[in-house]
Amino acid sequence: MNRTPVGLGRADSERVALLAIALLLVATVAVPAVGVAEAAVPDERQVGATLSARVHFADLYHDPTLGSWRLVGLTQLTDATWTVTLYDVDGNQLGRQSLDGRSFAEDGVGLDADVSEVGVRLVGRVPSVADYRYDPPQTFQLASVAVTRPGETPTTLGTWRVHHFTAESAAVADAIDAAAAETAAARAAGATPTEAEASLASAIDAYEREDFALATTLAAAAESQATAAREAATTRRLAVSVGGTAVGLGLLGAFAVWYRRRRRLPSEHR
Repeated sequence: MNRTPVGLGRADSERVALLAIALLLVATVAVPAVGVAEAAVPDERQVGATLSARVHFADLYHDPTLGSWRLVGLTQLTDATWTVTLYDVDGNQLGRQSLDGRSFAEDGVGLDADVSEVGVRLVGRVPSVADYRYDPPQTFQLASVAVTRPGETPTTLGTWRVHHFTAESAAVADAIDAAAAETAAARAAGATPTEAEASLASAIDAYEREDFALATTLAAAAESQATAAREAATTRRLAVSVGGTAVGLGLLGAFAVWYRRRRRLPSEHR
């Protein structure tokens, strides 16, 4: 039996029912859902090196009535070349075009062209570093790919960032890593490496200001200070351990002497 909710009149109930139907219709309207089927993107590259990346898009059409896409992309690579390849549902190549520059647009993605998947390959040179960061390290935008339709807001399909560095900055970062590891080891050993922590913080600050010489010196100082603090803590711990052992042995010896004396007492009074 159908029941009117308590506190609602018939008109209110009808409005609730209409609202529920409307929400159901909205929920069942198909929403475009393009998926990244495959992405081959490096984690890091040195400045000036040639970089190659590939991204493959599938599930281009969730709603046949919205079966036309414009694919666009941006990159911070220099001397960039985009190669866009269109495939049908069987994986056969339908077309390919190469475009030079930091952006591209592909208008040929649509059901009427039987395009089922799109492959994007990007080749270029890694740009210089504008702003050094230690943790997390500095990155540049390798690629950002989006889809657009007339009258709609672009939808970003994916953005990929890559850590970039120079030989010098990598060496300094490695020195800071070593200092950070030694400082952590000192803390784990029970030390309070305040001096090392201060030097480490200054080394990171110098690195991010691109003063690599100072950063290297400070990182070496931090590592040395942390090592000294760790070794001092280890020595103290050993000293306490040895001292405790000595006290224990002393007490044991005193007990043995006392015990022997007590065993002799009866014979002395016979």
